[in-house]
Amino acid sequence: MSGFSLVEVGAAMQHEHWLRGGLPPSFTAATAAYSFAWRRAFIQTFFVIEQALSSVQPDEAYFWATHGGAELDLLMLKDGARLGIE
Repeated sequence: MSGFSLVEVGAAMQHEHWLRGGLPPSFTAATAAYSFAWRRAFIQTFFVIEQALSSVQPDEAYFWATHGGAELDLLMLKDGARLGIE
């Protein structure tokens, strides 16, 4: 996953790009508060995934999406069982 580069947003937006980062939902948020809330939720998602992986200690783990659009944030396989986290 990559975000907007400084070349894409232009030098005039350098300060905004530095503050909000280049990921589209954060960079294009209507306010700084919305941008901050999105970045916080984004980081928390990875914290939850890290905690799940360390708790379950799966044999295999995948990010998973179906052709129908349903999505699991994490699919873990442990001793033949499938565990999904959304």
